[in-house]
Amino acid sequence: MRIGWKTLAVIAVMAVAVVTSTLYLLLSQPRLEDTLIIYGPRGISGLATALVNGFKSRYPDVNVTFISYGMGSIEIANKLIAEKGSPVADVIIGLPEFYAKVVVDAGALEPYKPQNLSLIPEEEIWDPTG
Repeated sequence: MRIGWKTLAVIAVMAVAVVTSTLYLLLSQPRLEDTLIIYGPRGISGLATALVNGFKSRYPDVNVTFISYGMGSIEIANKLIAEKGSPVADVIIGLPEFYAKVVVDAGALEPYKPQNLSLIPEEEIWDPTG
């Protein structure tokens, strides 16, 4: 039995459609995160180690990495702004209010409101929008 070029063309088009649909479904589905990236200055490595170990003990299936940038917060602020289009860090610690405001104003951070925000004294909240 001989297969004609029209049959081969139909098979090829169907194969491309199946592959394209499969790739679309695989790439468009949300994935559960198995990695947590934390940015902070080297000067708080003791705090970072305690946070990482505490998180790992509660969520052992999550790979937690602390990445330190320089001795000051300006390096972290610059890194966050540079990564604005494709952020890497999930959590930032040790970023003073001044630098945090610069990063927020640059649109490099996603707003976050903790569930227990009402327990934090109002004078300690510098950005009530998250």
